[in-house]
Amino acid sequence: MTLLTVSGRVAQVLSGYVSDVFGVMGNGNAYFLDAAEQLGLRFTPVRHEGAAIAAADAYYRASGRLAAGTTTYGPGYTNALTALAEAVQAQIPVVLVTGDAPTSGARPWDVDQAAIAAGLGAATFTVTRDAAGAITRQAVEYALTRRTAVVLAIPYDLAVLEAADEELPEPSAAQVTHDGGTDLGQVARLLAGARRPLILAGRGAHLADAGVELRELADRLGALTAGTALALNLLNGEGYLGVAGGFGTDTAAGLMGEADVVLVAGASLSPFTLRFGHLLGPDATVIQIDTALQPTNPRVDLFVSADVKAAAGGLLSLLDGVSPEAGWRAEARRRLAEEPAHHPGSEVTADGRLDPRALATALDAVLPERRTVVQDGGHFIGWAPCTGTSRGRRTW
Repeated sequence: MTLLTVSGRVAQVLSGYVSDVFGVMGNGNAYFLDAAEQLGLRFTPVRHEGAAIAAADAYYRASGRLAAGTTTYGPGYTNALTALAEAVQAQIPVVLVTGDAPTSGARPWDVDQAAIAAGLGAATFTVTRDAAGAITRQAVEYALTRRTAVVLAIPYDLAVLEAADEELPEPSAAQVTHDGGTDLGQVARLLAGARRPLILAGRGAHLADAGVELRELADRLGALTAGTALALNLLNGEGYLGVAGGFGTDTAAGLMGEADVVLVAGASLSPFTLRFGHLLGPDATVIQIDTALQPTNPRVDLFVSADVKAAAGGLLSLLDGVSPEAGWRAEARRRLAEEPAHHPGSEVTADGRLDPRALATALDAVLPERRTVVQDGGHFIGWAPCTGTSRGRRTW
């Protein structure tokens, strides 16, 4: 039997979940990185520890697969905190493998890393010599099932010690992949009885590759559709209202507010999506299908823990033969054509400076239809999404 160090055991278990590690090497994580590369994990060095977690976060958003970031202890760890906080807030599964104070006690330069992580909402899993593998697996599955960032800490004095042998059980199911079971029957009845149905897709629907099934479901119901900013154009087609929330048009938001049954597919219903509670009508029945373990917003009336793609396929079977509500889409088409969206802006403003609305409109005209627009955050964040450069084109 090959003997493994504690760092090696962490890398061994982690290799069952990830293929890529991003980070900055220091003496707190050097042995982990050595073991990870020997196990075939691909290490991408970055220039700053914040980029380690940001890269792992972006990797998940782009691929739907877990990635790890890694830093050394102390200042290396604290440099990663802003990106760690973002991953927690955005519900992105990320594992930060970091060095930590030795088990004998904190040194003069150590900080309470677990307390700092707790302040950001991230749980810390500190490995031991006897259970390095089990604790690593626990950390990873916690990140996946709760969709959050976690810290996996390796105490400095344990990094190169021989790890104890462990009989690890088979990994538990970290993602819910069933179709929701009998709960789907109730969902189907509510949707079949809706006069003004709306399907709102989020990042979970994008990661589940559920666009085809959800569009077919919308056509069968005559439902209007919308997407969060992270599922933009996933449901583009007949009845598509565009992005839901602060980046959407007032006309589209008004239509969403008139829906009587709302199927939320893989969206967390953040305050931005809900326009701080004003998007959906007070009498609407809200159904959420998500791989989360419980509803992510108190506005949800019926929750189904399931994979969105599988659940949408199940609903299509249950709703076979249902006649769509034709009038709802016709009314939406008329109102979107007649009522103004956002003001297009003018060539110049009163002070002679460039109008950002007109700039965004001009960019929309010259950029190809399939494009990715990246911008910084701040007071100006709404110009491009609201005016067109990242909104895409609506198709009826």
